[in-house]
Amino acid sequence: MMTMKDIEQDDENAWLDRMQLHADPLVDNTIGEIIGAWSPPAVSPESGNVAASTSAWISALNPQWKKIDTVTKIFGDWTSNQNINAWQPAVGLIATIGRPLLKYVAANATLPDWADTAKIARAEELFMVRCGIRYVAALCEPAGVLRHS
Repeated sequence: MMTMKDIEQDDENAWLDRMQLHADPLVDNTIGEIIGAWSPPAVSPESGNVAASTSAWISALNPQWKKIDTVTKIFGDWTSNQNINAWQPAVGLIATIGRPLLKYVAANATLPDWADTAKIARAEELFMVRCGIRYVAALCEPAGVLRHS
């Protein structure tokens, strides 16, 4: 016989299972806009010519991989909130990568409605006490995303 606790646990497990498929729609849509459609080549591994098949896949998907590489490098340069807020795309990237990333940054400039600023402030305080200032000095910038008035 299932108890109420068993039913609650089943509900929680089902919710957690569903959450594994729930990502961040804003970032997913941003990266999807940047990368575009992935079109597999006409040659497949089942054709028997593995070298030609591999080469076809690499060639067909090379533009997407280059965009991923570029976005990864940009994210690597975003080492602080000030870097992100001041970032402007290079002229050649404005249409393909720049606009989507600028929209993403603008959409994340404020905390979501559900964010509890008191809990965030307390977590920052506990983090500072626990980890020490020398480890987190770079995170404590006046223009921080989490520091809204």
